[in-house]
Amino acid sequence: AAQFWKDEDGFYEDPTPQADAETVKAVKALGTPLYGKDPDPTVPGQDWQQATAEHAAWDDLVNWDMEPTGADNARLFLSSGGFARTAPEPGSLEYRIAVEDLKTRFAACGWRTPVDPNKVLGKEVADASAEWQQEIAAQAVQRNQILTANSDATKALAAGAKALGEMLGQSWYADHLTRWQDYWSAGGPGWIGDSPLVLHAHGSSANCLDVEGGKKDNGTPVQIYTCNGSAAQQWQIRDGALANVASGKCLDVKSAGTADGTAIQIWTCNQSPAQNWTYTSHATTSLVNAGSGKCLDLKAYTKGQNSRLLTCSTAGVQKFDIVPSGHKGTDSLEYPKTAQFNTAKKGVTDAQAAAKKQLDLLKAQAAAAKKDATDTDTAEQAAYAVADKAGAPRGRALLVGQQKAQVTKASAAALDAMAKAGDTAY
Repeated sequence: AAQFWKDEDGFYEDPTPQADAETVKAVKALGTPLYGKDPDPTVPGQDWQQATAEHAAWDDLVNWDMEPTGADNARLFLSSGGFARTAPEPGSLEYRIAVEDLKTRFAACGWRTPVDPNKVLGKEVADASAEWQQEIAAQAVQRNQILTANSDATKALAAGAKALGEMLGQSWYADHLTRWQDYWSAGGPGWIGDSPLVLHAHGSSANCLDVEGGKKDNGTPVQIYTCNGSAAQQWQIRDGALANVASGKCLDVKSAGTADGTAIQIWTCNQSPAQNWTYTSHATTSLVNAGSGKCLDLKAYTKGQNSRLLTCSTAGVQKFDIVPSGHKGTDSLEYPKTAQFNTAKKGVTDAQAAAKKQLDLLKAQAAAAKKDATDTDTAEQAAYAVADKAGAPRGRALLVGQQKAQVTKASAAALDAMAKAGDTAY
């Protein structure tokens, strides 16, 4: 898709790597005394022509906006102590090093020839150019295979991301419908309504959550005690709170504390997070406090043992079985009709089917990207074999192919992770 924040001018930007500030500073420190002044008109003609050419080249090297000081031009300038006036002898070690350096320059997108006011680098530039063209042509097949695999993998990543997004949307929809069913179905808070309920200790069902001494005062501890059917052991659901039937006050974390060991008490209902509890009335459950994310804990099943706040765990002393005394919620005008339950059930089924379809699509994209990554590895190894045979550095003639290969592999890894996340969400 078009990127509206970009324009075609980017296609014409010079890709030549530029020298950093410290390198430019070093270039100027070396070159300014040598070439910074206008040539002396009194020197002999040939010397004046050389000085004029070097002065003009110097001005272009450090001041020309069209070509800011290139990294490789700076390297050549500093390594030669200025502009080269001689070149290595063809066939010499120095000559081969210079040719290889130029090919590295071309591989790094330095597409211009070196600054050469004295015209002494022509032979090595010509050899480097010819060898470079031969080197990149020899690996063109493998390079194109890598680029094609990259194009396919990035398209797969985009398609997979879209599928995952749509799948998560279906999962969100199914989750909300399931929560609705859980709330209104038999045993749920909407079904229970105002009917009192009792919280039995799961590991000691003869003991119940109890307000100490049946008191009604703010700050009265909440404890475990032998189940006796009294109002002190009966609770009503009030949104996210649990109100004691005897006092009308709510199950509360003392002073809205969050530290392990904070006392659990009753307190005037105030809709604060300290009185908000998450649980399920359909099965054995923990009571998780919204204000702290910690659980109501009994420490022990000893009669009269006060409850406390504690980091949630799998311990039995944090588990309860909720037993409602009835289901007054079904008497409410708000209670859903059978048709609504059927609609919700169908909605969950449809959402699951749609999510499965997207999951299958996501897995297909992950498999395709994995093949692209494998094809990329194969092409890279083939290109390395060509380079080894020619005595050239591995990867140089692949140009952007090496970066594309990394993107392909990253895309495949991302899709694999997305497919696993999709499995979890489904």
